[in-house]
Amino acid sequence: MENSNENRKSKPSMGYFLILVTLLLVITFSAAIVKNNTAEAMKGQLNDVYTRSFLQLTDCVKDIDTLLSKCVVTNSPYALNDLSNEIYQKASFAQANLGELPISHVEIDNTAKFLTQVGDYTYSISKKGLRGEELSADEKKQLEDLAKYSSTLTQTLFEIQNDLFSGKLSFDISEKSSEVLASEDKKLDIGSSAEKMEKEFEEYPSLIYDGPFSDHINKISAKMLSKTNKITEQHAMEIAKEFLNEPKKVSARGKSNSNIPTYVFSAANSGGDDAYIEITENGGYVLYMLKNRDVAETKLDISDAVRLGADCLAKNKCYSMKESYYEIRNNIATINYAYVEDDVTMYSDLIKIKIALDNGEILGFEANGYIMSHEEHRNLNGVSLTLDEAREKVSKSIEITSENLAAIPKENKTEVLCYEFKGKFNGKNYIVYINATTGAEEKILILLETENGTLTI
Repeated sequence: MENSNENRKSKPSMGYFLILVTLLLVITFSAAIVKNNTAEAMKGQLNDVYTRSFLQLTDCVKDIDTLLSKCVVTNSPYALNDLSNEIYQKASFAQANLGELPISHVEIDNTAKFLTQVGDYTYSISKKGLRGEELSADEKKQLEDLAKYSSTLTQTLFEIQNDLFSGKLSFDISEKSSEVLASEDKKLDIGSSAEKMEKEFEEYPSLIYDGPFSDHINKISAKMLSKTNKITEQHAMEIAKEFLNEPKKVSARGKSNSNIPTYVFSAANSGGDDAYIEITENGGYVLYMLKNRDVAETKLDISDAVRLGADCLAKNKCYSMKESYYEIRNNIATINYAYVEDDVTMYSDLIKIKIALDNGEILGFEANGYIMSHEEHRNLNGVSLTLDEAREKVSKSIEITSENLAAIPKENKTEVLCYEFKGKFNGKNYIVYINATTGAEEKILILLETENGTLTI
C-alpha cells in the first residue's frame, strides 16, 4: 500500500515537471522571437542613419570640390573669404557625417585627415581675404592640389553611392563594425570601399597652414519654429502618415540629435517599399523624407515633375515657391524650390523634392534650408544702386541674358539683397550676384544645363 501511494504521488510531480519544461521552452522561444524582432528593428534604424550620413557626406564633398575650384580662379579677396568660410563649414559637416559611419579610424585615416586639412587651410586663407590680401603662388598651388584630390574623392563617393542605389552594395549591420557595407554576394564590403578612398590619398602632401581652428560656427535657431509649440510623438506620427499617403505601417524610431529636434519614423507600404521621415518636434513640419524604391523607366517629363512638386508644397502649406534648378538621375528628378516675396527670390528658403518619373511619386523631401531661414517680411539691405549701375559691375566679358533681384545667404548666416545677372561667356553660362547696396561682387556661379538637368556650381 505504501508503494502504491508513493507511485500516485510521483505521477503528479512528473506532470508538473513536464508542464514546467514546456512553459520554459515556450518562454524561451517567445523571448527569442522578441529578441529577433528587436534586433531587426535596430538594424533598420541603423541602416536609415548610415544611409543618410553617407548621402550627406557625398553632398558635402561634392560642394567642397566646387567651392575649391572657385577659390582657384577668383580675383576678389573678399569673395575668397566667403568661399573659404563656406568650405570650412562643409568640411566640418563632412567630418561629422564620416564619423557617423561605423568604419574604423584606420580604414579612413587619410580621408579624415584630408577633410580636416581642407577645413583648417581654407579657414586660414579666409583671414587673408578678410584683410584684402591676395594669395601667393604657393598658396594657390596648394588650393589647386586640394581641388584635385577633392574631385577624385567626389568621384569615388559617387561610385559607392551608385553601387548602393543599384543594390550591388548594401548596408550589412553586423557585429563587425568594419563590415557595414556589403554586397549580397559578400564580394564588396566597406573595407574595400574605404580602401579605395584611402588609395587616392597615398601621395597626398601635408599642407602648411596657420594652425588648427578650434572655434565652431555658431548655430542659429530655426526661424520658422521660433513661435511654434511642441507636439506629441503621436501627433507627429499622424503627420508622417498623411505625408506618406497612409502607409501600411509606421514605426517610431525615437528623436534626432540635430540642430532641429525631430521625431524619427520608418514606414513600409503595401508595395514593400521602405521610407524614412523626420517631423519637427516644434510645429510638426516635415523636415526630411526618403523612400527606397527603384525607378525603372521615365514616363513623365520635367514639367510634369515640377507641377507635382508644387502640388506637394501646396499640400504642406509652403506657398509662393518657385522652381530653380533640377537634376535627373536614375529616372528620378530632384528639383530645388525657392521662396519668392515681392519678386525677390529668397535662396536661403530652399526645399528639395525628389520625384519618380515613372508615376510621379514623391521619393524625397528636404526642407532644412526653408525651416531654418523662412520668415515673411524680412529685414534686408536696401537698394542703393540702380539696375544699370549694378550691370556696370559685371565683367564686360559676360553677355547678360537676364536680370532679377535675389537674396542670397552669407557664411555668417545673414542674407544680402543682390541683383542677379545671368549671362554667357566662352560657351559657359554664369550667374553673377552684385550687392544692391554696395555694388560689391558677392558671388559667381557657373550654370550647367544638360539634358539631365540645370545645376549651379
